[in-house]
Amino acid sequence: MEIIFNDIATHYQFKDKYDALEKMKIGIETLACLRKQDTTFKICSQGKITGLEIAPGYYFPQLFSEDNKSLNQNHKTAIRTFFTNFNNLTCGKDKFVFEGIESVQCGMAYRTNSLSFSLGTKDFFFKQQISGDYVFGETIKREVKIDNVSKKEHIDIHWFKLKRRIYESNPKHKANYGWGSPMDLDEKEAQYVLDRAIEADKDEKHLIARYNDVYYSFRCHLRNFYHGYQDNSMPEDMKRRLTNISPIT
Repeated sequence: MEIIFNDIATHYQFKDKYDALEKMKIGIETLACLRKQDTTFKICSQGKITGLEIAPGYYFPQLFSEDNKSLNQNHKTAIRTFFTNFNNLTCGKDKFVFEGIESVQCGMAYRTNSLSFSLGTKDFFFKQQISGDYVFGETIKREVKIDNVSKKEHIDIHWFKLKRRIYESNPKHKANYGWGSPMDLDEKEAQYVLDRAIEADKDEKHLIARYNDVYYSFRCHLRNFYHGYQDNSMPEDMKRRLTNISPIT
């Protein structure tokens, strides 16, 4: 999973050092949730922010000098992971314009219908969508919107684009109780396997997985909610697909 970094937000500054610390925590905790959902998750950008003055008189590298009470080691590690090692992004010439600030990265987010990630330097970057103008050559589209992630609540709002899956057990598959094929995994383990399941047949509503030499099916019963069960009797072609990929460990 990849999200495009909203570089427009870095044209603004946090109010002060303490505002920067608070808002950076909100951002990295949001990104940590996305990484937990997908271990391959990356932010894409064609530039770096490692030398920026993120608040008056306060520069990005100073985050790593804060004591653990202000910014603990997990937060510092997350900042290094997400913000000092962006996935390289190659953009076109189309631009997204916000308050006179142009961004080809945000232009790409609009053109490809991708999500952007914003640091909350200003309150309007904490909105689920960012409005601006889209400029491509002589063409200008007024008041277009980019879907935005800047806090944890946005993950649920943008579940479809994020392909977020939520496990919800079904009583009929409860081991030694239900009447359907049993599910022997607890909620936490089932969610882990669901996050790594693959489509059964180009259909996101039926996912399959192999875990500890047991085959599982997950069925979508509402929006992005799935229930699951053991499915050792699934067709052989599905089993072959699962044995031909790296096992879930």
